[in-house]
Amino acid sequence: MPKRVKKYTDWSATQRLALIRKQNVERHVGYEATQRLRANILRHVKHQNEQTEHDRLKAATVHGNLHAAAEARMTYLAEKLLRKNK
Repeated sequence: MPKRVKKYTDWSATQRLALIRKQNVERHVGYEATQRLRANILRHVKHQNEQTEHDRLKAATVHGNLHAAAEARMTYLAEKLLRKNK
């Protein structure tokens, strides 16, 4: 015996499509929030790593002079971190 196809009226089809649209919007809003959170976490981690690198370079100056490249990097990080704190 062939399968019977469920017939939908225009009204029920409209309701189903409205529900699908609503679920799609909810899904996209959730995805956007997840992406925003991920970006904020990455930005925070990057800032924290730069701060740690600067602190280590600054601590290394106590033991003597730094290599020119390390000194340039420390200056760059100091300027960058000062800009972020303002």
